[in-house]
Amino acid sequence: MPNPFRDGTLLRYHVAWDEHVTIRVSNAMGETVATLVDGPVAAGEHSVRFDAAGLPSGRYFVVLVSSSGMDQMGVVLAK
Repeated sequence: MPNPFRDGTLLRYHVAWDEHVTIRVSNAMGETVATLVDGPVAAGEHSVRFDAAGLPSGRYFVVLVSSSGMDQMGVVLAK
């Protein structure tokens, strides 16, 4: 994933086993601006597109939550 990115980007993630996964994107104030995944996901490699065309430039946080734990990554949207 390019970082910074423009209008949108492809996020790749790996799930070790079948489980419920939630991927949300939050702004710097902690407000959820997008929910990209919220449901059961099969084990393996996956990708999801984050379309940020309607969002202002700035720093965002992608948070993946599953039964395995939580992972967070900061991304920068530069228009």
